[in-house]
Amino acid sequence: MVDMPGFGRSDKPPVTGNYFTFAAGALAGLLGELGIGRVHLVGNSLGGGTAVRFALGHPERAGRLVLMGPGGLNLNVFAPDPTEGVKALVAFPADPTEEKLAAFLRTLVYDQRLITTSW
Repeated sequence: MVDMPGFGRSDKPPVTGNYFTFAAGALAGLLGELGIGRVHLVGNSLGGGTAVRFALGHPERAGRLVLMGPGGLNLNVFAPDPTEGVKALVAFPADPTEEKLAAFLRTLVYDQRLITTSW
C-alpha cells in the first residue's frame, strides 16, 4: 500500500500539473526504484484516478485495475466543479467528531436520512 504524494507519511512535493498525472508519475518512479515491473492496482477515489492515469501512461506496466469511485474520471455537466462532496472533503476538519463526520457523509448520499450518528 502506497501513500499518495502529499498525504500520509509521503513527501509533500509541490504538485505540478494535473494531480492524477503527477501521482501516477510518482508511482512509476517508486515502482522503478523497487525494481517492480508490472503491477495490478486497487484504487479508491484519488487512488482510483491515479491508477487509471498510471495505466494510460504506462500500459506495459499496468495489469488489472480494481477501481472504487475513481476520482477525476467524470465531467460534471449539471453542476460546477468542485462538487459539494469535494469541497466538504477539502474542508474536513483535523478534529473530527461524529457530528462532523455525519455532516460530511450527508454530502455523499442522495437520501441523507441514511446517515445518522447512532453508530
